[in-house]
Amino acid sequence: MSKKQIITHVVIPILIGSSIYLIYRSETLIMFGWFNALGVSDLVSKLRNFSLFNSQIPLWIKYSLPDGLWVYSLTSLMIIIWRDVKSKSKYYWIASSIIIAIVTELGQYLKLIPGTYDILDIILCLIAFTVAFLILYKK
Repeated sequence: MSKKQIITHVVIPILIGSSIYLIYRSETLIMFGWFNALGVSDLVSKLRNFSLFNSQIPLWIKYSLPDGLWVYSLTSLMIIIWRDVKSKSKYYWIASSIIIAIVTELGQYLKLIPGTYDILDIILCLIAFTVAFLILYKK
């Protein structure tokens, strides 16, 4: 397991997706209550006010890209962990990210899970899964 691969394909995508949520998403999200409880809401507000192009950022970046980055990150992690394992069960672990993403979106569509269903989320998640697989999975 390469530290460089973990940083590049797991940590950085999560940090980018988290930054998008932190800077561009609505303060009505639960996580902003957590920031308040942790006493860091002033710091978060400063980061949000400092960001440029808040109104100009495309909606797909604000709302769908973080999901795709999460899928990319988890898929990459599973591929890195399971790459050399000789077991068919590794494919279930590698596919876990896309399965979770699609089930979550379908749950939102059926109003079983809080959130907003968006087909673009599913499309970006499928793309992210495929890209991670193509980049990292080597036979």
